[in-house]
Order: sequence, then C-alpha cells, then structure tokens
Amino acid sequence: MGMGGIGKTALAEVVYNQILDDFGSCSFLQDVRETSGLSQNGLWQLQSQLVADLLKCDRLEFATIDEGISLLKRRFHEMKVLILLNDVDSVDQLNALAADLDWFGQGSRIIITTRNKGALEVPQEHQVYEVKEMEKEQALQLFYKHAIRRDAPAVRLRALSEEIVKRTGGLPLALEVIGSFLHGKSEYTWKATLQKLKIVPNNEVEFKLRISYDALEHEQQQMFLDIACLFSWKDKKTVAHMWEDQYKFSPEADIEVLQLLSLIKIGEDNMLRMHDQLRDLGRGIVRQENPKDPGKQSRLWGDEAVDVLLNNQRSKNIEAIRLEYQIGLECYCFTPSQFRKLSKLRFLQLDCANLAGDFENLLPTLRWLWWKIPSLNCTATNLNAKDLLILDLSDSKVTHNWNAWNSIQMMAMKLKVLDLSYCKELARTPDLSPFCNLERLNLRDCERLQVIDPSIDLRLDQSKISELPESIGSLVTLQQLTVASTPLRELPKSIGGLNSLVKLVLSKIRVAILPDSIENLINLQVLKIDHSSVQSIPTALGQLEKLESIDTSGCRLLGQIPIELGRLSLLKVLLLRHTNISSIPVTIEGLPCLKTLDLAWCTQLRTLTNL
Repeated sequence: MGMGGIGKTALAEVVYNQILDDFGSCSFLQDVRETSGLSQNGLWQLQSQLVADLLKCDRLEFATIDEGISLLKRRFHEMKVLILLNDVDSVDQLNALAADLDWFGQGSRIIITTRNKGALEVPQEHQVYEVKEMEKEQALQLFYKHAIRRDAPAVRLRALSEEIVKRTGGLPLALEVIGSFLHGKSEYTWKATLQKLKIVPNNEVEFKLRISYDALEHEQQQMFLDIACLFSWKDKKTVAHMWEDQYKFSPEADIEVLQLLSLIKIGEDNMLRMHDQLRDLGRGIVRQENPKDPGKQSRLWGDEAVDVLLNNQRSKNIEAIRLEYQIGLECYCFTPSQFRKLSKLRFLQLDCANLAGDFENLLPTLRWLWWKIPSLNCTATNLNAKDLLILDLSDSKVTHNWNAWNSIQMMAMKLKVLDLSYCKELARTPDLSPFCNLERLNLRDCERLQVIDPSIDLRLDQSKISELPESIGSLVTLQQLTVASTPLRELPKSIGGLNSLVKLVLSKIRVAILPDSIENLINLQVLKIDHSSVQSIPTALGQLEKLESIDTSGCRLLGQIPIELGRLSLLKVLLLRHTNISSIPVTIEGLPCLKTLDLAWCTQLRTLTNL
C-alpha cells in the first residue's frame, strides 16, 4: 500500500517473479483500477482474464460478475495459485476477483497493491506492507542515477540536487522522471525546474511529472498521449508503424526520447509500458481539450466513445476511438452516417461490432483498424482505407473466406501488420499476395490453422502445428519465428536458411535436439528454448556472433553447456535456471558483455568459475 509513484508495483512484481515457480497456476492482473473503470464490464473482463490465466486456456463463458464469482469458488478451491492484483482501489474489485483465500487451494497467495487502504478491509486480510517515501540518501542516489549517470554530482550541483530531491517528496517515479529530464541540461534549467517544483504541493505528483511532458516537442507529446490513451502494453514495433511519415523524425528516435526521459519503458517482450500515474496524466491532458464535450477531444475511449458515436456527437477533432464491448448489450452495428466528419481518424477499435453500408471516402486517414468481428456477415463495402498499416482481427470469428477480405485487399496496399491471433475458426490464411508491403503476420493460437502463406514475422505459438515444412527455409527475409507451446517435435534442417532471422522462440516444445544448421542463422540475436525438451546445445551456437540472449530456463533435460559459448562476445543474458547442469564452462568467464547469468534452482550445480 502507498501513494502513486512510490514503487508498489515494482516491489510486488519482484516478489511475484521470485515465488511464481512454487505455484501450479499464476495470474498477474496489471491494471485493476484502469480496466474496471474503462467500461461497464471492466470487472467481468478482469474475471475472464483471471480464469483464463489460472486454467491456462481460453476465456470461459459466463454472463455476469456473480457467475464469475461462483466459477472462481468452484473451479479453484483445490488449486495452489499465485495472484497479483495491481492497483486495486475499491472493495468491489476485490470482492469480484479474490475476496477470500478460501476460494483457492491451501498455500495460495494473493498479492494486492493499492493506494486506498479502504480497499483492503476484507476478513481475509493477513499482512499489510506500507511502502514509505525513500530516505534522503536513497532518494539522492536514485536521482543521481538518472540526472548525472554517476554516484555524485559536481560540488556546485550538490545543494541544488538535494533541494530538488526534497521537493519531489521522495517518490521514485518523480525522481526518475525529473532526473531523466535534467540529464545533460544546463544549471539554469536545473534552477528553473526547482522553481517550478516549489510552487507545486508535495502531494500533487502529476504536476511534477508534467514538467517533463511540457518540455517535449509537439510530436513527442502526441506520441506520449497516444500511448497513454491507446497503446500501453502494445508492441513497440507495431505502434511505430502508426506514426510513420507523420512527424519530422523517425518514430524510433522519438520513442527513444520518451524512454530516456523515463516517460515510458520497453519490456523484454518489446511492449510499451507506462506507469499508471503517467497514463493518468496523459488522459487528463486529453480530457482538458474539452471537458464538457468529449466529442471535441482528440482521443476517445470507454463509455464516452460509445456515447459520442451512437448519439452523433462526433467532431472533426477526433483522431482515435476505442469502442469496447459492454456486457449484457448486443453487438453494435455502425453505419456510414456515424463516421462522417471523422476526417482525421487514425485509430479505430471496434470490439464486437459490425459495419454495414457504403464507407467510400469515409476513412481516408485510418492507419490502424482493430476489429473484433462478431460474425462473418459483414455488409460493409468500399472500406477504402488506403493508408491502413495495421489490421488487427485477433480473437475474431474471421475465416479465409470472410466477405470483407476483398474490400480490404483492394484498398490496403500499404498494410504492414496483420494480426489474426486467437482466431479459432481460421483453418488457412487468406490470400496475402495483395499485401505487398506486409512485414508481420501473427497467427498465435489459431487452433485449426493448417495452411499458411510466407511472411516476415511468423508467430505460430499455441497453434496445432506439429511439423514445419522444409520449405520454411525459403523465407529468407523472415526476422522472427515463434513456435512456442506447439506439438512440434523436430526442426527441419532447412531452418538454417533463415539467415535474416533475428529472434527464434521455441519455448515449451518437445524438440530434443537442435539441428546443426542453426549455425547459419548469422543474424540471430535472441534464442528462447525455455521449458522445452532440449537435451543439449549445439557447439555450432558458438559461431553466432550477434547472439545477445539465450534462455534455457526450465530445460530439465539439459545437463551441459558447451565451452563454445565463450566465443559469443555480444552475449548479455544467459538464463539457465531450473536446468540439470553441473558446471559452468570456464570460457563463460571471459564474456565481456554478459550482464545476467541466472543459475537459480540448478540443484546439480557443483562448481563455479571465478565469475
């Protein structure tokens, strides 16, 4: 428990990751307050996600929150589970998700983070830890880390640093953001920032954070607002396509600026992440564009987005709309009349909604369409979104003969990303030949999928693919291949032909031996074979000079690491936890870039070199 920005989530996440291997099932609900408040069925969505995580399957059907509570009590009372509920702010949320430890099996643990102590007033509360503000010296060290990137500042900045730290109130988030903003700035800017902090009350965290936002260039501010309102927990590369050719600098350069200023973070999974305090700041800025008339704001989400479209309150200012499904209501069907005036619309999310009518010239600037179609009967014509770059049809009932494909294929010549993940009815991909610029195709968890077209980024994880054809080696421009959690037992030798491959993910598969042809993957940077049946690592792996990360965690049959890995001069991460290795080659000692070597729970490990 503690105020926003004080480090609750970071601390809880560390604990969660340290103990999760001791539990049969786990679930981390990232933003309980945000999701439950986004729409009327937010708590139902959280319940669905919790059940799916714990059962490690698709979401089960239940119509109401009460039915969800009954399901949780019935299905999990004998399961030892670990649950992290992040940012809970009401008892109702806790009652719907995990009101009582008796819902779950003996030994289960529930970790809750909250700003509101009242949200924890339940009978099964066991222990409350209040995260306090940082002590002065700790706060100074964190500030120095981001502001000057060393342990101590020049003498002339010492007193100034202490005063700035004092004015931030010892909050880690504020120290990180303000420190990152001041890095490389003049002493004049440091003093000016201090003056701004002096007029802000100590408990007004968002005003302190806004100092960094106000210093951004206009384009960077727009990207910050997009992430806050639309793209938190979205893939960085996909989101970058959204901004291509929109601003004077490349999206990657501006994303790096936001990251350097600690306004966003990028996880190991390449997802854009934003602290909830910063997200709230961004959304507050958008709401202030026109507090009394949401239809004149630039970005709409939640219930307000539905109201604006259904009640014809829209204006030409709208650039992005997120329409999310409301429990208990029928799926929406929108007509062209509801999209008139939206000449600046760049992003459209339609969750369980259909389109009907002639949309000619109505979506001229649309770049991202996220459409969870409820049925194959789409009567929309002339969906001529000629600037469309990203088409996300994930978790839909779409098939290869969906009647809207022709309209989309004729118009979306610039399409770069096509996401068909979790499309349970998809047995084969549609004709991809019209998408001449397609770079990424996501087919994750398409259970019936049997026939696929070539692509640049191929994800087949959690599909029923049991064999990769030899022809896969002809995909010479393929950059990422993911076949995790599939029945796959063998990799074809032709995989060595994928010489553009940067990332290879083989997690949770039954492959015992990696082919020697893997030595030809000269551009490979990331190799994940965690929790697989791999028994040995080929010595040829030592020839992959660009390799930066190897993850063998949970490979219980792996007993030895080849000395040839000592040649990997760029290797930064080597994860060996929960393997059967008994020693570490002395050559590992000489890896100049190695930052992370994880040997946790290697119970057979007997000797270590001077690491």
